[in-house]
Amino acid sequence: MSQITLQADVGSLSISGLSAFSSTLTALSADDVAPLAMLQMEKLGSLFPINGKYALQVPDLLQRCKSTRVDRLGLLIGWRKGDAASLMAQYAGGQAISLLSMCIMNLYDNSNAGRLLVELSKKMVPQEMAISSPSQLVQVAKTLGSKLEVVGFGNILASQIEMILDAYKHLKKPVPNNFLDQITPEDMAVLLHAITRAVGKESIVVRITGSRGVGHILAMVTIVFPEDAFVTMENVVVFQGLRKSILIEFTDSDEVVKVQVESKLQIQSALSILPIEKYAKPHDMATCHGYSYKWTGCLADILQVVFMEDGLICPENLRVACCGMFEPLSKSHGVDGNQFDTTGRLGDYGLMHLLGPYPRERIDKICQKTWRIPPGWAIHSSSLESAFDDLVLAFAEATAAVSCTCGSEKLCSTRFGWKNIRQTSAMRSCPLYRLWEAVGESICYGFSCLFVNADDGATILHPGDGSDYRSILRIITDLLNVRYRDNSVWSIRSCGRIIHACITHLCSRQVRHVAASSNSSTVYMAAIQTLGLPNTMNSLFILTEGQLVFNSRSHTLLNAVGFDRPGADKNIHQATQPIIPSSIGEHSNLEMTIRESIYDLELTSTILIGGQIVHLNMDSIIAASWGLYEAEPCGHNPLTTPLESRYEDAILTTSVASPVESKAMNKTSIVLVSRNPVAQLLSCVNTAGSDSLLQKDCCLNCAYEQAVKGDHRMIIAA
Repeated sequence: MSQITLQADVGSLSISGLSAFSSTLTALSADDVAPLAMLQMEKLGSLFPINGKYALQVPDLLQRCKSTRVDRLGLLIGWRKGDAASLMAQYAGGQAISLLSMCIMNLYDNSNAGRLLVELSKKMVPQEMAISSPSQLVQVAKTLGSKLEVVGFGNILASQIEMILDAYKHLKKPVPNNFLDQITPEDMAVLLHAITRAVGKESIVVRITGSRGVGHILAMVTIVFPEDAFVTMENVVVFQGLRKSILIEFTDSDEVVKVQVESKLQIQSALSILPIEKYAKPHDMATCHGYSYKWTGCLADILQVVFMEDGLICPENLRVACCGMFEPLSKSHGVDGNQFDTTGRLGDYGLMHLLGPYPRERIDKICQKTWRIPPGWAIHSSSLESAFDDLVLAFAEATAAVSCTCGSEKLCSTRFGWKNIRQTSAMRSCPLYRLWEAVGESICYGFSCLFVNADDGATILHPGDGSDYRSILRIITDLLNVRYRDNSVWSIRSCGRIIHACITHLCSRQVRHVAASSNSSTVYMAAIQTLGLPNTMNSLFILTEGQLVFNSRSHTLLNAVGFDRPGADKNIHQATQPIIPSSIGEHSNLEMTIRESIYDLELTSTILIGGQIVHLNMDSIIAASWGLYEAEPCGHNPLTTPLESRYEDAILTTSVASPVESKAMNKTSIVLVSRNPVAQLLSCVNTAGSDSLLQKDCCLNCAYEQAVKGDHRMIIAA
C-alpha cells in the first residue's frame, strides 16, 4: 500500500481554509496574541538553551489549568486548558522564551520591553521571520511570562541581594549602591546576544565586569542560565555552576559595565568590549515598578530591594517594628485618635472587626508569612504613638549610615510622619526620604494584606507610585498628632475605600474594582462569592493565582455598574402594627450578570422587589458594608420587643429598594430584612457623614438610642 502525504499550499490558503487550524487559532485569539508573533518568539527562544531548577519547572507551569469557579457569576479565576502558554510548553524554544519573557517583563515596562524584543529579533532571528510589531511581541511576552510569575522574580532578586550584601560584609568592603540601576533595552539586547554565543559554544565565554546594573543581570542569569554562571565579588568566588560560560565579576565601580565575548583558546584575538550604560531616569520614578513577588516573604523582599538601592540590609527588627504598627493602626482607624483603648474587646475598635473572629492571631499569622519574622514576634503596643516610636528607633538603627540631603531644615525627618505637605524635589532626591517613604508604603501595603486571604501560588506587584498609599500615611499622621494635624475624623467607611484601592494595587495599577488581575494573580471581593456581611467572613478579599476568565477569554478587571438607590419617603410597615424586626423589606430575587466591554468585564446586579426591578452597584454596596457597626447587646429580646411609640415619629421603616430615608425627612431608617443575610448585605449603602448600625443582639429601642448617640442614619434589622 502506497504512502500518501497530504500537502497544502499555505500561501494560497483561503479564509475558510483556516478552519483546519481552528483549535490553535481559538487559543491564540483568547489570549489576544498574533500567531506570527508567537512563531517569532518561539524561534527567538530556541536560541536560548535554558537550564537549572526553574527551567525544569517551566513545562508544568505553562501547562497547568487549575481554576476556581465563582458560581454566582459564571466566572473562572485560574488558567484555561489549552491556552497560548500551554502551546509553547511543547517546544524547547517556547519554554525558553517564556522564562526569559517573565524576566524581561519584571525589568521593563511595555514600551521598553518591546524595544528589547525587537532588538533581539534583529540580531538573532532571520529577517523573513522578524516581522511582528513591538506591541505584538510584548503581548506574547506578557501572556507567556504571566504564567511563570509564580517563580517570584522579586523574591529571587531579593535573595541575590542578600548574598551580595553578605559577601561584601565578609570582605569588609562598602557595598556598591548602583547594581540595581536599570540597563537600557538596547544594551540588554547586546548582553543577551553575547550570552547566547557563550552558552551555545563551549569555546566561548562572556565576561561581565562592574557593578552598575549587574544585580539585574545576576538575577536573570540565576533564573535562566544558573548552570553556566561563575560569579565573583572583588575576586572572591561566591557562586559556581557546572560550566563557566557566563563570568560575572562584581567590582565596585561607577564606570559602565563591560561585556567581553572571549575565546577560551585565543583570548587575545577574539575580544569585543561592549559598554553598558545606565538607563537614566528621574529621581521620582521607581526603578522597580515591574517586580513581581510570591506571597510568601513578599513584603520582606519588597523592602529589602528598596533598601539595597542604598547598599543597606533591611534588618529583622525593622520588619518587626513595621508589623508592630498593625494592631494599633487597626484599632485606631475609624475612631478618634483619643479613643484608643486596650481594655475592651478587640472587635470593638476601628477596623479590627473586619479581621475576623481572632484578629490578633490573623495579624500574627500574616506577618510571619509575608514579612519573614519568627513566631512570638508580636508586640502589643499600648498606643499607636508607642508603636510609631518603636518604628522610628528601628529605622534610625537601620539607616545610621545614610545622611539626609534635604538641607539644614531636614524636612524628611521621621518626626513629621509621612504628611509631606511641603514635599520638594530636594526631598525626592534624598536617600533618607526615599527609605522612609518606602517603609511607609510597605506598612500600607502590609496593612492592606491583613484583609486578604491568599493562596501559596499567588503573586503581588511591587508597590506603585500611588496616592492611595499616601492617603493611609496621612491618616496615620493625623492619628499620631505628629504635625499638621487637621483634626480629621476618618470613618471606617472612608478608610475602607482607601484600603480597597491599596488591595486592588496588589494586582493592578487600577483602583477600586470588584476584581483585578495582573494576568498571573487575581484579587477579588470575597462578598461576591459569599454574599454576606464582613462579620460572617474570614477576610474581605481573596487573592489567588490565575486570570479572570469569562467566555474562555482572559480579562484584567471586573467593574460593577449600577445606580444609587433613591431615598425612601414613606414607611413600608402598616401603621396599625407594632414595629418589630421582620423581613417585609427583603427582595424576592437577585440576578447578577456579566458582559464583556472593550476594556473590562461589567457586573450588572438587579433585584426584584414589589414587582419592580431595582439596579444595584455591588462595588458600592460591599464597600459600604465595611462601615457597618454592630449594636451593643442589651438584655431585651431582639426579635420580639417592639419599638416604643415615643420613637415612631423619629424613624422610617424601609426596604432593600430604598434603604436610607430621604435627607429632607431627617429620620433614622430601619431596614426590615431580619434573618436574611443577603438582604442585609444589599441594604448597605454609603450614607454621607455616617456609618450604619446592625441590630443583631439588641432590641430596636436600644439600637435606636445607640444610633442617635453614634450619629448612625440607618439601622439594619438582623
